[in-house]
Amino acid sequence: MALSSTKDLLLDAQKNGYAVCAFNAENMEMCMAIIKTAERLSAPVIIQTTPSTLGYAEPEIFAAMVKAMVRECKTPVALHLDHGNSYELALRCADAGYTPMPYFWCRIIIDSICTILTLVFGGLVGLGTLACSLGLGPFISFFSRTVASRLCGMRQEKQ
Repeated sequence: MALSSTKDLLLDAQKNGYAVCAFNAENMEMCMAIIKTAERLSAPVIIQTTPSTLGYAEPEIFAAMVKAMVRECKTPVALHLDHGNSYELALRCADAGYTPMPYFWCRIIIDSICTILTLVFGGLVGLGTLACSLGLGPFISFFSRTVASRLCGMRQEKQ
């Protein structure tokens, strides 16, 4: 079986009233244990990698490894980037074959509602909440890596 999409796994779980476990995997042995256990229990599962894991094993390597392991698997398995820290890493994972990663529009909607209610009732809005309500997360990440890090680097050099 090929990798399943996270969205399909979660929609089926919601429809049929069950939970889907997601496990962070750091290496081949952990992936094997997760997949074999999911197969034995006939339980769909999400394998997650983090940016720190992908620091020593490229997304292409992890995706190829998991795809090879699920080839004979009859239980749905998704591969997901957990807590991605950059737009570029998310693109690399998508290109490597990670299952589709839906953008969490609900976060934008919730932050928008919070921003509107706070402004209506005269409260203060956090800059992060305001930025998320406008869908600016990727722009903030880009700015932090390119402009802010250089400015901070210049300040540190002057000290």
